[in-house]
Amino acid sequence: MVGASGLKTVPLGDSSTVKVGDGVIALGNAGGTGGTITVTGSVTGLNQSITASDDGSSTSERLTNMLRTDANIVPGDSGGPLASTAGKVIGMDTAAATGSFGAGQRGQQTSASPSRSTGR
Repeated sequence: MVGASGLKTVPLGDSSTVKVGDGVIALGNAGGTGGTITVTGSVTGLNQSITASDDGSSTSERLTNMLRTDANIVPGDSGGPLASTAGKVIGMDTAAATGSFGAGQRGQQTSASPSRSTGR
C-alpha cells in the first residue's frame, strides 16, 4: 500500500451484543494471492473455548471467549475481520476446523476472537 492515502477505517461493532443466528461476513486472504476472499455465514456459538494448533508445529494454545461461526474460513484467513451484516467488525478470524463437533454437527467450524467497541 505504498503511497496510499485517504483510506477509511472500518467501524467497530460490539461483540457482546452478538446472538446465535446473527449473520456474519468473514474476510481473508487464504493462499496469499493478494485478493480478498469474502464468505458469509452465521454465528453458531458464543463464549466458546477451543484448542488451536498449527499444522507445522506440535504446539497448541487454548483460546477462550470465542465466537463460533459456520462461515467457510480456511487456513490463511486468520487475522482478517469478522463483520456483522451491518458491516461492523465484531471479531477477528482466528481458527478453522473440520470434522465432528458434537450433537451430530459435522463440517466446517470457525472461531473468531471477539471485538468490543470502546464507544469512541
